[in-house]
Amino acid sequence: MLKKHKTHNFAYKDSMGVLHQLSFKPHSYPNLMEYIRDQGFEDWGDCRGRSWCGTCHIKTSENANLPIENEDEQHCLLVLPNHQNGSRLACQILMDENIRELEFEYLGDN
Repeated sequence: MLKKHKTHNFAYKDSMGVLHQLSFKPHSYPNLMEYIRDQGFEDWGDCRGRSWCGTCHIKTSENANLPIENEDEQHCLLVLPNHQNGSRLACQILMDENIRELEFEYLGDN
């Protein structure tokens, strides 16, 4: 018997300021950047998810308990002029149970 994967929700405020309620199945996409791009909300990911370009710069909600970013992500975030507390790169956030019920907001690379 196949095991059915539970669907989770999260919110995303896009580059136009519109808040979207989105649903996903864990591990259905490699990362948050690819999921949001495939939903048609953003045209980002110039570095193809290597955490070099900053086009997928987002802010996480205050209660986010996400794994610490890698060294490349830390460096990229530090050079972004609009870096702030909660800044992350969507390409480094896994589509797993850790993002359920969180809210993300697009910040971009400028």
